[in-house]
Amino acid sequence: MRAARHERLRLHMREFQPKIERFFSCLCGKAEAGDITQTVFLKISKSLDGFRGESSLVTWICRIVTKPFLNKKVALQTSK
Repeated sequence: MRAARHERLRLHMREFQPKIERFFSCLCGKAEAGDITQTVFLKISKSLDGFRGESSLVTWICRIVTKPFLNKKVALQTSK
């Protein structure tokens, strides 16, 4: 089961990487988009074993995608 889940993730990463990078590029600029995207995929790969399947894998990935941006936005707002 674990190997199948990792293979599914690899396929989703290939499919979603350009979309996620575009998403971050629109939100925070092209310069930071690649770094944030890489952070997201590292988080996904480290967290995959904790995925409980209570939602779809795509929904779970989308939640992980939004967290780094929201964290960065909060950090910027509190530093002003």
